[in-house]
Amino acid sequence: QSSESIGNDDCRPKRLYYGVSNQDFNNSPFASSLRRMLFDAELPSSLTSRYRPLASLQSIPVTHCPQAFALLLGVMIPDNRLFHLCYSGDTRPSQALVQSCKHAVQSRGGQIDLLIHETTFDDDDEGKQNAISKRHSTVLEAVEIAMQMNAKCCLFTHFSQRYSSLPPESAAKASEGTTKNLLSVCSAVDGMSIPILDAEAIFPLLNDCSQRITSGKILNDEEVE
Repeated sequence: QSSESIGNDDCRPKRLYYGVSNQDFNNSPFASSLRRMLFDAELPSSLTSRYRPLASLQSIPVTHCPQAFALLLGVMIPDNRLFHLCYSGDTRPSQALVQSCKHAVQSRGGQIDLLIHETTFDDDDEGKQNAISKRHSTVLEAVEIAMQMNAKCCLFTHFSQRYSSLPPESAAKASEGTTKNLLSVCSAVDGMSIPILDAEAIFPLLNDCSQRITSGKILNDEEVE
């Protein structure tokens, strides 16, 4: 939601393009060209003659600052599967996010395949207080949101730099405790790239790798194998 301007001869600003707000994206006639550009975009695929990857896009208001939104994407996989990806952005645990995700997947079928949720603070007393006062989330709060929306995988990100080691200690505890609840979790590190269709299967390995990288414990060849 932005615009730029330049001065002309009479010093009046000249509009170069019009911004579209999150609220206007779905219904405003001013956003129709943007919607066509996104939803009609095609990529080459060996499986189908016409592959349009973006099936849906929704901005969801969350609790952080004015105009704070989460993002829910429906991505069509070339073999005609729909992959739901949700990115929380900066937020407190949000029931609006949970309900919007549940509604989206119920109308189209399936689950939230990957939730990328901020985990700015650890779950000690200080971390919980900071999360409330600064309108962020703790690790276990992110896990709870993922379980409420029945997500398959949850990727922790946006860790506070105040901690001497990243991710926060409760991230390791979360990865141990969620296995029995059929939720795969992992902590993001800079430069991480994830094949989304295999996220659920490889998250345990990625989580171990990311914790070793951030703690300075590098895996040897035998451990990788």
